[in-house]
Amino acid sequence: MLYQRCLLVAMALGAAWMMPASVKADFASEYKNAESANWEDAQFVNIGKNLKGDTLEERYKVNKNGDIYKFTNYSKDASKYGNLREQEQYSRNTCFFGYNPTCASNTMTTVSQYAIEDCKLYKYSKTRMISGGTFGDVERTLLGECRDGFAQKR
Repeated sequence: MLYQRCLLVAMALGAAWMMPASVKADFASEYKNAESANWEDAQFVNIGKNLKGDTLEERYKVNKNGDIYKFTNYSKDASKYGNLREQEQYSRNTCFFGYNPTCASNTMTTVSQYAIEDCKLYKYSKTRMISGGTFGDVERTLLGECRDGFAQKR
């Protein structure tokens, strides 16, 4: 019984530290914002290929609060992707190929933020290895470019 309680506590703590640092408490407002975001009003687009080689169109909508919603041509439902005004932080261990004490104690933390520059939506990320104290380079990923007719509408 004690073992089961300890296991449940350990699982709960493990899940808690993997949560993003920028969790909002106002879920009703967040739900309403997601409901109002739609495929047609998304200002940014990125067209590429998925793993099967089919066309993948991703669109991003940035609302007046800076919330970023992502859509794809496979699922036009809004999913919150981030916020222009907030940094996101995710932590995880490096146990990719099975658990051992060394990888469990080596924590990686990735901090991300978003920016709009020259009518392009970017995601900036930087990863830090906690145990060694080393930082990776800042990575810049182009999420999308302005769609026709949306250059002035942000």
